[in-house]
Amino acid sequence: MYQYDVETFMCACDRKGLAAKTMKSYEQTLRLFGLFLAERGITQTEEIRHPHIEAYIDTV
Repeated sequence: MYQYDVETFMCACDRKGLAAKTMKSYEQTLRLFGLFLAERGITQTEEIRHPHIEAYIDTV
């Protein structure tokens, strides 16, 4: 599930000792991307394709 993968990524970033500001930026960006995906019925990371990413970038 996308949210689980985001949490896993954030934990990895924390273990690497990234700055709090960087972590907050990553988390916010991934949360907004997750909302974008959910509006399109995409809940699994494996479902994400290059056109989804391009479409998200076009909306930002």
